[in-house]
Amino acid sequence: MELPRDPESMQERITHLERLNLWMFESFEKIAALDDVDFISEADDGYDSIFRTTQERLSTLVHFSAAGFLLTNDVDREFVMHTVLPGERRETVQESVDRLIQEGTFGWALRQNRPVIVPTHCEQRYAVLYCFRTRAKVVGMFAGIIEDVDQLPNEVELNLVTVILMKTAISIAQVDLFRKTRNQNISLEQLVEQRTIELHSAMEQQQKIEQTKQTLYHITEAVHTAEDLRTLYRSIDEGLRKVLPVSHFLIAVTDESLGSISIPFAVRSDRPGISIQPGDDASVPLIRNVIISRRPMLLRGATISECCPAIARSAKCWLAVPMILKDRAIGALVLQDEQNEEAYQEYDVVLLESVARQIAQAIERKRSEEALTRFNHELIRAKSLAEEQSASLATTAEELTHANQRVEAASKLKSEFVANMSHEIRTPLNGILGLTELLLQSPLDQEQNKTLKLIQNSGNSLLSIINDILDFSKIEAGKLTIEEVPYDLPAIVNEIGALLEHRITEKGLQLYVEDGLGDTSLLLGDPTRVRQVITNLTGNAIKFTERGSVTIRLTKVMEGTSEIVRVEISDTGIGIPANIQQNLFRSFSQADGSTSRKYGGTGLGLAISKQLVELMHGTIGVESVTGEGSTFWFTLPFVPAVHVPASEEVRSGRAAGGTRSVPSPVDRSAFRILIAEDNYINQKVCLGMMEKLGFRGTMVANGLEAVREFQNSEYDIILMDCQMPEMDGFEATVQIRNSERGGRRIPIIAMTANAFQSDKDRCKAVGMDGHITKPFKQQELNELLLHWYTITADVRPEIGVTPGDAPVPSPENQDLYDMSNIEESLDVFDIGVEEYRTIINDYFDNDVTKHITHLLNAYNERRKDDMRYSIHTLVGSSAQLGAKKASELCRTIEARIVNDDLTDFPASIAALMDLYIETKTAINRYLLNRNAAAGGPAAAVQTSGQPV
Repeated sequence: MELPRDPESMQERITHLERLNLWMFESFEKIAALDDVDFISEADDGYDSIFRTTQERLSTLVHFSAAGFLLTNDVDREFVMHTVLPGERRETVQESVDRLIQEGTFGWALRQNRPVIVPTHCEQRYAVLYCFRTRAKVVGMFAGIIEDVDQLPNEVELNLVTVILMKTAISIAQVDLFRKTRNQNISLEQLVEQRTIELHSAMEQQQKIEQTKQTLYHITEAVHTAEDLRTLYRSIDEGLRKVLPVSHFLIAVTDESLGSISIPFAVRSDRPGISIQPGDDASVPLIRNVIISRRPMLLRGATISECCPAIARSAKCWLAVPMILKDRAIGALVLQDEQNEEAYQEYDVVLLESVARQIAQAIERKRSEEALTRFNHELIRAKSLAEEQSASLATTAEELTHANQRVEAASKLKSEFVANMSHEIRTPLNGILGLTELLLQSPLDQEQNKTLKLIQNSGNSLLSIINDILDFSKIEAGKLTIEEVPYDLPAIVNEIGALLEHRITEKGLQLYVEDGLGDTSLLLGDPTRVRQVITNLTGNAIKFTERGSVTIRLTKVMEGTSEIVRVEISDTGIGIPANIQQNLFRSFSQADGSTSRKYGGTGLGLAISKQLVELMHGTIGVESVTGEGSTFWFTLPFVPAVHVPASEEVRSGRAAGGTRSVPSPVDRSAFRILIAEDNYINQKVCLGMMEKLGFRGTMVANGLEAVREFQNSEYDIILMDCQMPEMDGFEATVQIRNSERGGRRIPIIAMTANAFQSDKDRCKAVGMDGHITKPFKQQELNELLLHWYTITADVRPEIGVTPGDAPVPSPENQDLYDMSNIEESLDVFDIGVEEYRTIINDYFDNDVTKHITHLLNAYNERRKDDMRYSIHTLVGSSAQLGAKKASELCRTIEARIVNDDLTDFPASIAALMDLYIETKTAINRYLLNRNAAAGGPAAAVQTSGQPV
C-alpha cells in the first residue's frame, strides 16, 4: 500500500488511526467490564442483568435496532425467546426468528462457531445470529436486528461482537451452575433433615418394640409359671405399666352360669391394692358391649363423655379389648389414663389383644383344672359309695366312665391349646419368611445375602418344628384323616430326591434310588402323608451321615397271603445303639442328648411318622449297627388304583399323563386378583410376591371391604384371610356367594394359619374353593395362581388363554436376537430361565445405560479412545447375550468412530437405544414363552441303583 506523501494526507491518516486505536481500547474495556457483571440478582431471574449489559456493550459497536436472547429449555431442548431489548420490539424480533427457522438458516447458524449475518426477508431487515454454547451443550441464541444495510458490522466489529457474546455464554453457564448448586444444597439440607427425623423416629420405635417384646415375654412366662390367676394378673399389670401409661387397670370376666360380669382384679394408681366391685365401676356397660361385640373399643376425650358421662371426669383415654377363646369372649382387659387423650394408639390395641388371648387361655386352663379337680373328687366319692353300697355298683361304674371321659376331654383341651399357640406363631412367621424371600430377590451384597439366608434357614427350621407340633396335636386330638386317592410312589421318591439334592451336594454324599415295584404304576392311598414319612426318614439319614451314601429302596413283598409295599431308607451314617432303638419312635425322643445338641430337632419326627404309618395300616421299624449305618423301613398295603378315570389328577405332583398343563403365555397382570388381609406385614408379603411373579392385586383390610370391592369391581379370584376385624373371611364369603346367585361364581381361596382339617372343612362349608396355609412361599403362591388362572381362562376370553398344553414357542423378531445363542448360554451357564432373565434385564437396564452414557460424554468432549472403548464393550457383551442386531449396529458405529465419521452421531446413539429396548422386550417374551411351554423343570429320570 502506497502511503500519501503530502503533509495534510499524512496528518489525516494519523488522526484516523488514532481514532481507530482509541475506539478499539474503549471496546476492549467494555468487553472486560462484562467480567464485573453481577449475574445473579434478587430482583430478576439472573439472566436479565446479563442480557442488558450485553446489549449496552454491543450498542457501542453495532447499531442494533433490537436484540433478542433465546434460551433452550431442559425438557425438549427447544429455543424460547427469553428477553428482547427494547421490549416493544419483541414481535419484530420473534417474526424475524420464526422466518429464519422456517428457512433453515437458524439451524445452520447453530453449527457455526462465530456470529453470522443473514437476511431475514422481513422488510429488508438483517440479523446477526450467534449460538451460545458451552463444552457440554447449546444454551441459547443471540439474534440482533439491523434495519439498514449500511450499518452492518465489518470484520473487526464482528470479532469484537464474538468476544462479547462468548463472555455472555459463559455468564449464562455460570448462572445455570449457580442455580443447580444452590438447588442441590437446598435438597441436600432437606434430605439430611428428613433422614435425621426418620432416624430418631426409627430409634424410638425400635426401643418401644424391644420393650414390648420383653413385656410379652414376661407375660407369657407368667402365664405358664403363675401359681394362681391373681398372681398372673399382678404380673400383667406390672408388665403393661412399663410400656403404657395406666391410671386404672382392671380385668373383667363373664360368669357363664349366671350371665353376669365380675371384676376379679382392678388397680388404680391413686388407690393401690383396693378391690373394686362390679357395681362400683361406672364403665361396666362399656365393658359389656366390648364382650358382646368381641371387638376392641378405644375412646378419647369428648367421645368418652358421649358414651359414658360417669367416667368422663376421671378418664382422658379409655381402652378395652375382649378376651377371646375359641370364637367366644370370656371377658375383657381394660386400661384407662387420666392425663393424655392420645395415651393409647391402634398398635397398642394389637399388644393388648395378644395379652388378652393369653389371659383367656390361662383362665380357661384354670377352669379346666378346677373342673378336673371336681371330677377327681367325684371319682373318690363314687369309689367310697361303691365300697359302702354294693347295690349301687352299676351306677358308680357308669359315673367312673363319665369321669374318665372328662379326663380325656381335658387332655384333648391341652392338645388344642398347643395347636392354638402354634397358629399364633405361624402368623408373624409368615411375615418373616415372606419378607425374607422378597429381600433375597433384591440387590444385596454378599454379607447381606448370607445373613438373610441364615434368617430364612432359621425360619424354615422353626416352621418345620411348628408343623411337627401341629401334626402331633392333630393326631392326639383324633382330627387327622387319611385320604384314599391314586398316587405314583416312584414319582414321589423322584421329587423328594430333587428336593433334597442341595443338601446331598453340600455334604458330598450320593443319593441312590432302587425301584423294585416292576410294572406297577398307581397305588391307592394318601400321597401327602407317604411323602411326609419318606421325606422325614430321608432327611434324618442325610442329617446323620457325614460320608458315603443314602439309598431309597422300593420293593413289593408278600406278608402272609397279602402283598405289601416296603420302603427302606438306608445310610452309611453314625448308626444307633441297640438299647436306644426301642425309644426312637416315642414322642420328644432322640438317640441321646449329644445328638440333640449336635444335630438339633424336636424328637417328634419319628413319632409322627410311626403314627402316620399306623393310620395308613402299615408298620415301621429300624435296623442299625453303631458306626456302620442304619436302615429305617415301613410297609403299606399294596392296593393298585384300578378304574381311575383318565382325566382324574394323580396326586404325585404331576398330571396323569406325566406332564402338567399350564396356561399359554399371557400378560399375568390381566388376571384380576382381590386380596383381603388385615395384617400389615402379610399385606406387604403377599403384594411383594405377586409383583415378583408378574401379578397385580387389589388389597383390602377386612371382609366388609372385600364384599364392597367385589360388588363395585370385576375380579377373577379372591384370596381371603379367615380372621379379620369388622367382618371375618367366612361371613364375607357367605355374602359374596349370596350375591352371586344366577351369575358367575368367582373362586375364593382361604389364606389361613390354621392347619386342622376341621378348619379346611369350615372353609369349604361356607363356599370357599381352596386354601393356602400360612406361611406360604412364593413358589406355592405362583402355583396356586397359575392353577386358577388356567381354570378361569374359559370365562375370560379377552385375555386369550387357550386350555390345554401350551405349544412350544416359536421365536418372534428373529432378526433382533439369536435364539441358538440364548439356548447355548442357558446350557453352558447351567441356570434357569428366570435367572437368565434376571441377567438379561440387569444388562439392558444397567450395563447398556452406563456404557451409552459414557459414550455420549466422550463424544461431547471428543475423547475418541473412550468412545471406541465404550462401543466396543457393547459389541462383545451384546453378542454374548444373543442381542445380535444391536451388536451389529454397535460394530457399525465403532467403524464410524475409527474413520472419524461422526455425522449425526447423537441420532445414531438414539436409534441404538431404541433397538436395545425393542430387543429386551423380544428376548423376555421368548424366555417367558419358552418357560411356559416347558411347564417347569421335568422330573429327573432315575434308574435302579444309580445316583440321583
